[in-house]
Amino acid sequence: MHHEPLRPVVAVTVYGLVDVGDRYAATHSGEFPHHGLIGLGGCVPGRSAWTIVLQCERCRARELEWERDLATTGVPFRFDAAARSKLSAFWAAIEPPPSLDELPR
Repeated sequence: MHHEPLRPVVAVTVYGLVDVGDRYAATHSGEFPHHGLIGLGGCVPGRSAWTIVLQCERCRARELEWERDLATTGVPFRFDAAARSKLSAFWAAIEPPPSLDELPR
């Protein structure tokens, strides 16, 4: 989309039938499809709390900008930076995030 290289990053995974909201669903694929800030793991919990995703730096920046804009309306994104930080801390206490250095090349 942005014609930039995608780089692998570790993102926290959210399992379950997650309602990300209509605003996010309508904006995500057209403006920041490769934000890499959270992984949606589906309805059945997997073996890990972490997901390795490919991230575009411009998608990441746009998603964070979208979060800030949405927060000014009084309706913060359910998985905003603060929520992701709490979720990451919770999972890190149970299972440390994987190292990207251990990925096969």
